[in-house]
Amino acid sequence: MGNVRRDVKAAVAGIALVAMLAGCGGGAREGRTAPPFQLEDAKGTNVKLADLRDHAVLVAFWAPWAGPCRLSLPQWNRLHRKYVKQGLAVVAITVLDDAHAAPKALKEAGVSFTALTGTDAVMKAYLGRKEITLPVLFILNGRGRIVRRIAGFQRAEDLEPDVARALATCPKSGGN
Repeated sequence: MGNVRRDVKAAVAGIALVAMLAGCGGGAREGRTAPPFQLEDAKGTNVKLADLRDHAVLVAFWAPWAGPCRLSLPQWNRLHRKYVKQGLAVVAITVLDDAHAAPKALKEAGVSFTALTGTDAVMKAYLGRKEITLPVLFILNGRGRIVRRIAGFQRAEDLEPDVARALATCPKSGGN
């Protein structure tokens, strides 16, 4: 019985090592500094994450063809409208070569937050491997650290505690 346990432990460790070396998983993690990015919006204007320093930032990776993403747009817009004066910036990054379909989806949802076109490098830095569930959200505090990483549809009110925690570090909202 002892040999079986040892063999199972060795097999699990081997699988974990192979997965790590193969680049499975990875991406940005809670508690770490968010990877920098510079991306274009639909008008060709460059937006840098560094320009949002001292703001809480909700970075949302989404695709216009994904139902949960389309349902999420009004939720993110609600957060944007409610907390923008306190220092929240919402940035939606389109993934999977769907930049051409994004403007229509954004217009239909009536969003007023920043929407950018993603690149492979930014997606790899944040998502690591290809995510199965979209959208993927990163809530950053005013120091650029990831407070929360969430996959899938979330209602605005379910995100508010993490947004409040991120805003607490922003000078505009009275944080330090």
